[in-house]
Amino acid sequence: MKLLVANPELAEAINKLPEELKRIILLFYYAGYNDREIGEPIGLSAGSIWYQRQKAVKQLKRNLEEIQDEK
Repeated sequence: MKLLVANPELAEAINKLPEELKRIILLFYYAGYNDREIGEPIGLSAGSIWYQRQKAVKQLKRNLEEIQDEK
């Protein structure tokens, strides 16, 4: 599955995430999957995916701030 992130800064920030967190962000926010649908194929509970998604959003925010500070 290919997903397009139109905002270049956001795309860069997402690409800086570890692969597992990147996958969760893309599947949840861009492909419309819920936490259960993301977790089932990889053997994680919806609660685990929720927690990792929250962690990913915090890291994504830090990445965006770093990118904006570089400009």
